[in-house]
Amino acid sequence: MSGPAPVGARIGSAQADFDCDGRPDLLEFFNAPRPGTYASVNAGKLARLTRSSGGVVELAFDGMPFDDPARNPLIGLADVNGDGCDDAIVNVGHGASTTFAAFVVFDGTRLAEVAENGEPAVFIYEGSVRHGTGIECRTTRGAAEIVSRAVSDYTSDFDWDVVERVYRWPTLTTLSLYSTATSVIQMSKAFEQPADFARYWGFTCGSLRTPGWAFTK
Repeated sequence: MSGPAPVGARIGSAQADFDCDGRPDLLEFFNAPRPGTYASVNAGKLARLTRSSGGVVELAFDGMPFDDPARNPLIGLADVNGDGCDDAIVNVGHGASTTFAAFVVFDGTRLAEVAENGEPAVFIYEGSVRHGTGIECRTTRGAAEIVSRAVSDYTSDFDWDVVERVYRWPTLTTLSLYSTATSVIQMSKAFEQPADFARYWGFTCGSLRTPGWAFTK
């Protein structure tokens, strides 16, 4: 059996129970430059899970939070798929005012980046004064879900158009779109923002609440 793959500098780590055996495992992140990434060879990252039992599994993925190849991609830890184990939420890129997040999970055999339709499932959160997207992990009638709520006031200064997409878990490592709904939040003042600001600009999953500013408005 071969050992862990050679990689660059370690840029982050966390201890949590990723395999549900009641003991802490070690998840580490390394720079792992390689061709074929979405931005450049510097976007290559490697996640390495060392289980308390001694087994090691790895996952290569693309991600460059804030265009800084030395920055820790870990956003936080939470049970995203409802199996009771800890999972990792990682930063895989950004827009002008948004963060791109993906999920790294251990399914009992391998470390995997959660996929939708065969591609990495990437969720956007944060935003600007005119648009935002919030992400929530929740359970509905026993089913674990990821909810994305996008809002914008481009069509009217007094209305926020909302698109809510709910995703469910066919397997521990895949997501599929379950439902889509639209609605309008009417405001009494032009450019006024919705009262539940974090619902539309923040990321809520287990005890994770990020970014901090979205939960103080």
